Amino acid sequence: MGCHVAGGLAERVAVPGANVLPLPDGTDAHVAAILEPLCVSVHAVHERVGIRGGDAVLVMGAGPIGLLHAVLARQAGASAVFVAGVGADRERLAVARELGAVTIDQDTEDLNAKVRDVVPDGADAGFDTSGHPVALVPALSALRRGGRLGVVGYCHDEAPFNSLDLALTEREILGCRAYAPATWRRAAAQLPSLAADLHKLITHVLPFADIDRGLDIIDARAGIKVVLSPDA
Repeated sequence: MGCHVAGGLAERVAVPGANVLPLPDGTDAHVAAILEPLCVSVHAVHERVGIRGGDAVLVMGAGPIGLLHAVLARQAGASAVFVAGVGADRERLAVARELGAVTIDQDTEDLNAKVRDVVPDGADAGFDTSGHPVALVPALSALRRGGRLGVVGYCHDEAPFNSLDLALTEREILGCRAYAPATWRRAAAQLPSLAADLHKLITHVLPFADIDRGLDIIDARAGIKVVLSPDA
């Protein structure tokens, strides 16, 4: 639901009982609203690429999914987290810095140089959450030999890269598609420990009647996560 059939933008929604997930006691309702995108990041960070303590991690894209990757990488013990965006992401990059990440404005800064200034051998792992066809090449170049790149963002154009360089450096490209049922349980269990950081991603809380305004905010990239609440 919400991906292949109509989702929850309705007054009432009927779902199979198996789709109902109990949340940990005391879970903040606004934080719980971020569980679905958190599952995307949990699947990529923990179930596909795998972040180990001490890893340096590069995240391409400063949108909500990218920032959630940064949160999880820090929680997993990453030694450094880089979040790369563009000039239009100024406010989102500011939030990334609040989350402890080193930020890179690709419109004005050299991605590879800034990563290697901190980790000379390159990042151990990376994630492309931008879905932009030109993101793959710089992301791979900023990884160390044997580094792992998770492709999370959906790109609808061809994304060219040098396969010889990929072979010689033994880097890996891993596709990351959404989540599995078990991911929801794993992500839900982490909500309490992540609550403080997840609140930083909620830039607007609106009443249900303002849903159109909320969608306009997202379209204009004027916020990060917009929560619709019956109490707003």
